[in-house]
Amino acid sequence: VPFQVQHTTPFMRVAGGYERSQVSWSKMDEIDQLKKAKNNAAAAALAMDKALKSDKLVSNTYEHFSMLTLAVVAGNTLETCLKDYFKREKLDGRIYTTQRKVKVIAHRQISLHIPPPSLMI
Repeated sequence: VPFQVQHTTPFMRVAGGYERSQVSWSKMDEIDQLKKAKNNAAAAALAMDKALKSDKLVSNTYEHFSMLTLAVVAGNTLETCLKDYFKREKLDGRIYTTQRKVKVIAHRQISLHIPPPSLMI
């Protein structure tokens, strides 16, 4: 991914990086929720959408960071703390709202999109 410097300050370009928060959910779950909301036209359109070949739908959000706050537990290595921070997690209940305005069961995973130029421990 090419480095981009949009919407950043000089400090952010020197000390920060970007993380990606990816939320994923089932296409069938969204179709079911659309039907329950009596939005059969949107449910049919989503079911027939040929561009969506996978049953998994995703949404990506990119955020600048200058500091990662890791939960440090006695006896854990830095590698273990980073794995815990970046692990995939299930969101509680139907809290994620899709672009079609229905709530679905979803998972979220944070990843390092652009690493910072330096790492201070």
